[in-house]
Amino acid sequence: MAIEQSGFSQSLEAGADLSAKQFYACKLDSNGKAVLCVAGESLTAGVCLGMPAAGEAASFGVVGLFQVVLGGNVNAGAKIEVNASGQFITQSSGKAAGVAQEGGASGNIITALILPQM
Repeated sequence: MAIEQSGFSQSLEAGADLSAKQFYACKLDSNGKAVLCVAGESLTAGVCLGMPAAGEAASFGVVGLFQVVLGGNVNAGAKIEVNASGQFITQSSGKAAGVAQEGGASGNIITALILPQM
C-alpha cells in the first residue's frame, strides 16, 4: 500500500499542464518552472504531488517518502530512475531518483524513498 511520509517539498509554478501527472517525475525548465522529466534527466523539481495546470502552483516532493507512478515492473528495494514518460522504472543506465519501498507493476502507485542524484 502506497504511503507518503513527506520529507522536503517545495512549491513551484507548473511550466506545462501537469493536471494528469500527479506522482510523476518533474524537472526545472530554464525559467525555473516545473515540467515533466524524460529518460536520463535529473529529478530537479521533484515528484509532482498535485495536479496543476500550466501557470498554477503545486507542491513537489524533493527528498523523502513519496508516492510515485510506475512505468514498468519494480521490486521492493530496487533503485529507480525516470522513463521517457516521467514514470519511475527499475534503474538500468539512467540517474537514480530513489529506492522503491514496495514492488509493483506498470501503472501502479507505490511508495519510494526519493533521493535524486544529480
